[in-house]
Amino acid sequence: MVCTNLYRRHGMYWWRRRLRLPNGQRFTVALSLGTRDPKVARFVSHCVSVEVDDMLQVEECTQQDFRETLRTFIMVLLISTEN
Repeated sequence: MVCTNLYRRHGMYWWRRRLRLPNGQRFTVALSLGTRDPKVARFVSHCVSVEVDDMLQVEECTQQDFRETLRTFIMVLLISTEN
């Protein structure tokens, strides 16, 4: 699994990706993955990338929709990896 959208900043892993909505609007989303563990970060990064690909198919999504949905998605993933 290659994580091209994953990077480290001050010891914490982040996910970042430039996106283009179906309406042509371009923006960058950068969110902390809330972990210092590289294995957890790779897993969460992959899941977030798949979720974004699915979200890009929905034309009604806005920048704010992406950020809010992905923050919630990351929190749920981190809780599930703790167990």
